[in-house]
Amino acid sequence: GDAKEGSKVLILGAAGGVGCLAIQMAKKAKCHVAVTASTSKMPNDSSMTKIDFVKSLGADVVIDYQKENWATVLAGQEYDMIYDCVGAMEDLTEHAPKVLKKGGAFVSIANFDPSSKSTDDVRFCVFFIKSNSEELQSLVTMVKDGDLTVPIDSEYKFSEVKEALKRSIGGRSVGKILIKIDH
Repeated sequence: GDAKEGSKVLILGAAGGVGCLAIQMAKKAKCHVAVTASTSKMPNDSSMTKIDFVKSLGADVVIDYQKENWATVLAGQEYDMIYDCVGAMEDLTEHAPKVLKKGGAFVSIANFDPSSKSTDDVRFCVFFIKSNSEELQSLVTMVKDGDLTVPIDSEYKFSEVKEALKRSIGGRSVGKILIKIDH
């Protein structure tokens, strides 16, 4: 599911910790990027909504998932890839075939259902991270060069790890959740 220049990419749950990075990386690869987000306020800035946030990262099309169904809005537009940060099964089984071009990829970081399978029309991929020093160094360079920003949603002490996990599982974070470990 590599995004290449000119690819059309849809990112579901784009305001989260992974989605906001996916927007920036897809734009750097010169892709057309559509995203889903909501008008919920940012946690640390009451004047900015999640929609404003994803637009600021370069999203070309923003769909408010609380008001519109992304599959209806984008039906027939033949996207190359859907990058799923949400994990709703109906997104894969019902909605993706309406939006993806034949053979397009549905890449999920949130759906690990072993019964999910590729079809003739949709390639289903589960995204796992494995340690790769070259890719990690590439990300570090992108951050240093200002090509990739890593928004911070919230910070927790190590003793508050349960609260951090609740925030993460709640699916409403915007950016990354940090856990500080004292020396």
